[in-house]
Amino acid sequence: MTLTSWIILLILFKVVVGDNGDGDTWEDMHMFCPNQCVCQRSPFMDLSVSRWIQGLRREDVENNQKETERAYGGIFNDAFFENDESHLRNPYVKFVMCMLQGDVIAKDLVVSLPQDMQALVLLHNGNANHNITVSSTDLLQFEDLEILEIRSTGSSRSLEYFIDKPMPTLKHVNFESIKIIADEKIKKSIKLQHPSETYDYTPDGERLAYKKDESNEADIEDEIEIVPYEVYKMELTKSMQPNFFGWLNVEVLRIHNCHLDEVEWQTFASLGSLQHLSLEHNEIKVVPPFAFYGALHLKTLSLAWNNILDLHYLALAGLLDLEHLDLSSNNLTKLSESTFPPFPSLKSIDLQNNPIEFILPMTFAVLNTTKELIIGSKSMALNLANTNGAFLSLDQLKTLNILNVKSPSLHQTIFSGLKEVERLRMKGQIERIEMDAFSEMPKLKELILSGCDISDISMDAFFGIKDLRIIDLSHNQLSLIPAGVFDEQKQLQEIYLHNNHLEYLPKSFFAVKSLKLVRLIDNPWVCSCGMVDWEQAVTNSVRLNKKTSRRDQNCIRNPKNGQIVYCDAKFDDFPQYSYGFDSKITPVCNDSSSSSPEPQNVYYVLRHSIKCSQPMIKLNKNELKKQRDQNKLMGTMEKLTRSDKLNQQQTSWSAQQWSSKKNRKMQFENKAKRTMSQNTEVIHEQVHSNNIAYDL
Repeated sequence: MTLTSWIILLILFKVVVGDNGDGDTWEDMHMFCPNQCVCQRSPFMDLSVSRWIQGLRREDVENNQKETERAYGGIFNDAFFENDESHLRNPYVKFVMCMLQGDVIAKDLVVSLPQDMQALVLLHNGNANHNITVSSTDLLQFEDLEILEIRSTGSSRSLEYFIDKPMPTLKHVNFESIKIIADEKIKKSIKLQHPSETYDYTPDGERLAYKKDESNEADIEDEIEIVPYEVYKMELTKSMQPNFFGWLNVEVLRIHNCHLDEVEWQTFASLGSLQHLSLEHNEIKVVPPFAFYGALHLKTLSLAWNNILDLHYLALAGLLDLEHLDLSSNNLTKLSESTFPPFPSLKSIDLQNNPIEFILPMTFAVLNTTKELIIGSKSMALNLANTNGAFLSLDQLKTLNILNVKSPSLHQTIFSGLKEVERLRMKGQIERIEMDAFSEMPKLKELILSGCDISDISMDAFFGIKDLRIIDLSHNQLSLIPAGVFDEQKQLQEIYLHNNHLEYLPKSFFAVKSLKLVRLIDNPWVCSCGMVDWEQAVTNSVRLNKKTSRRDQNCIRNPKNGQIVYCDAKFDDFPQYSYGFDSKITPVCNDSSSSSPEPQNVYYVLRHSIKCSQPMIKLNKNELKKQRDQNKLMGTMEKLTRSDKLNQQQTSWSAQQWSSKKNRKMQFENKAKRTMSQNTEVIHEQVHSNNIAYDL
């Protein structure tokens, strides 16, 4: 919800409740609520900080659930974790939202707020004749305060938060478009050992460890130096950089657009409870060594939308619990083995919208638990031409997204080591797909190569990926699909070939019985009787909705919480879809086979213009015998039905005789139905492969 929306909500609330200044909106509580504030019990999920937490990608929901409930004592629960639907247990918190405007004195306003509030949101529209300052000292009086949001709009940053005391009760903090400064006494009070004295990791290619020159530092302290006033001002500003030392219980810290362009190793010192940190839109250019070493239990770190030019492995050193790293929308130009420190728990890393042109060997050597990688930028294509083995060591990677790639061809060595990848998505400039290009990814299920300018595909391009379900080759330059190119893909369900230059398809293209959808529109098809094998039910198929996966359908779940208790390894979690029919996506002929000046759809031309004959089904003797047996069974069932009506008139039979006759009849009917079902399946299968209708 935007700041404007919050302001409108505040005004409407005041009108609806008719607050006259008494402010008695707290349930079972007599308290005063200022006119420019709203005081009420509100679900935690309604707060903006909770929605940000909800958007965090969390995979271990079940494992984190118990830890979260213990940590928050009921104030914060598992309702905001992704894919968790336990929102009915979402607790209410004592929530206060105030609008800071005009010549308001923040200190006087804060003093008048309810002492037992748990969540405080301070909003500012960015228009003020003077700076408005809120200090930590002003908020220390609220012993139950766990959630703090201070937000403004615009770039003036006339709303200021002054950190002069630690805030030990806070657990969720959100600062947006404000100025944050700290008392330099807090920084001087930090008596901690420098991380470089205990950190000992060094990449194989870099043997010179970071060392702090303590002797020179001592000399500088003893030396009196006269510096220009501008330099003095810069040093003074630097000494007042935000510092959160002593915020012992904070677990979520979000600082967006607050001009926090410099961070130091002391900035987040001793934040042992911090799990989620976001520093987006802060114009950060350099991340110094051990910048987050004080928050060793971070699980999510976002440095997106800054101006980071380079990254050294010491910058993110020590984050052994980190699961999600977002470095998107910066100015990183290269990646090497000196970029990342060991991340033994990392699950996803986002590097998109960085002008990265090359990935040097062994870049991801210490990221071998990563399951998702996103890389690529519109401004600079990632060059894979000479990047053999760039993704080595990513042996647990499941999803690889390359948003802009440049390579004359895709060949096997590019994807060396990616044995577990199930989804590969690429865009950019790729001229050809070579033989066995994806054989290093035997578990690949979804291959998206749309918009890659591909003009040539080897007949054995997809050899080795037998479990492929979806392939997208749309918006390319293809003029030929090699015969048998999909012969190995027995599980293939969806093929997208629209927006190419195709005129024909191989005769056996529709022989894959698992096909549910084939998109063929926007191609210059030359219609002929060779298309009689095309299946309109498949070419006009559209995906309706996402169904449950095979794992969901076949696994045993706990009826109370829905968690999977047991699941056979043969059932994967790839989504299963349902499909419908759309007449608007019928492929059309682009030649003179139709007398109409307007392009006609393929199936109309085949039936009416070219008048192609449909293939006939030839049934062998065994199949004919099965049909006769089926007709015989149906006749016997009719006789039983007539006999049953007659027997209803014979009341002299005993109950035991009636029961025995009924059981024999049911057994015979079940046998007849099974036989009919088996015979019908055989005939349906043959009819489906020939794409015609039939009558028994």
